[in-house]
Amino acid sequence: MASEPISKLGFPGSSSHVPEVPVDSSSVSVTAYFTGQVWCENGLAPAEFGTRVGRFAYLLALPFSKIAGRLVGADIDTFLLERHVLLDYLLTRAIEDDGVTQVVEIAAGISPRGVCFRRRYGALRYIEADLPGMANTKRELLQRHDWLSDEHSVEACDILTDSGPQSVEALLGGLDATRKTVIVTEGLVNYFDLETLNVFWSRLARASARFPECRYLTDIYPDLPNHPLHRVTQLGQGVIERFARNDWPLHYGSDDSIADGFRAAEFKEVTVHDPDDYRETLGLSKFRYPSVVRVVEAR
Repeated sequence: MASEPISKLGFPGSSSHVPEVPVDSSSVSVTAYFTGQVWCENGLAPAEFGTRVGRFAYLLALPFSKIAGRLVGADIDTFLLERHVLLDYLLTRAIEDDGVTQVVEIAAGISPRGVCFRRRYGALRYIEADLPGMANTKRELLQRHDWLSDEHSVEACDILTDSGPQSVEALLGGLDATRKTVIVTEGLVNYFDLETLNVFWSRLARASARFPECRYLTDIYPDLPNHPLHRVTQLGQGVIERFARNDWPLHYGSDDSIADGFRAAEFKEVTVHDPDDYRETLGLSKFRYPSVVRVVEAR
């Protein structure tokens, strides 16, 4: 029988005590700390991943989350957990079924995924990457708890840089080219316009061709005008933009257009996963409306 997805293993929920984690709030969006706190609150991360900034942001968002719960039957955590748990499940399957032994998580933020998967799969090489400020914060956190090793590292990477040591090309070029590899981004793509994303995705597709097998896993929030929660999604979009002080555009109007967009960016095989198809398998909360997020698997 296949092992459970990492996200279903669980850690104790967050307590009132919040560990002190060094924070570089000048160079990192507060949303990274917020989502990190969501994973802690829901038992998907060790308590050491909690931050004061994350706890404050989580408490600040609680009124909006409660309003969402009353209006549509699901709070903010529910929407975020759908993508996180499904990404973990697909990564688990890639490791256990297809022999993947190397994972690169770009824009890793305060995600616990690297620590969780390294605990589960001792032979797995896991590289976390983010902008220099966040990379330093994450590296210090992992180092403090003795989670760094030759097989688990943190690197600086800027997806907008197309050359030099912080480019995606340099990051992937420094990895073991003989290993089957997965590249993960979570909570990243909706912070950029499609023109920027198409350039990034094309560079990613070309740079990953050096591996014997490589797939890219990412979440994406599409613009679904006929979705019953379209208006609510637009309101949420505005809240995120104000919270993050950054644009947060919705991309594509259907699953087919998502797949076409990734193919146009030089990926040959694209599967668009809907969390609704995995609710029973992954124990996701039952929701009276269709999911508003998709997870893309591209090769």
